[in-house]
Amino acid sequence: MTLFYLDSSAWVKRPQSEAGSLWMSRLWRPGVPFACATLGLVEVLCTIARRHAANSVDPSLTAAVLKSVHEDFEAFVRVELDDATLRVAESLAPTRRPRGADCIHLASAIRLRDSSGAPIILIASDAELIAAAAAEGFSTLDPAADPPLPIP
Repeated sequence: MTLFYLDSSAWVKRPQSEAGSLWMSRLWRPGVPFACATLGLVEVLCTIARRHAANSVDPSLTAAVLKSVHEDFEAFVRVELDDATLRVAESLAPTRRPRGADCIHLASAIRLRDSSGAPIILIASDAELIAAAAAEGFSTLDPAADPPLPIP
């Protein structure tokens, strides 16, 4: 079964309205297996909190959205930021030269692929991360580009 690894740049499109949000809502259905680094949870929570504060969103709505993000994450396959993931990230730094958080996400996807043996599609709205993931052999999708859904 294919796993869908979500970078925070893609996952945040689910609770927020932006380019790619409709695509993410079509992908998000029961039984679709998602994965993410534990770092991704923090990134999505912080992005939402910052955007809501900047736009004076009612705090009760912000709390509800943050709760829904936690609920989504409960069903995810999670990749911990452990020593093995850090070693993979360190090896990516000189060759792929990603930004810090992107390096952790790519290393997490690599660890997941290596440990699960499952095909993984990395979903992100970050051209540099997509390029680095493709160079590491991943299939990639950018929700903002509105690609065909990878599932029927």
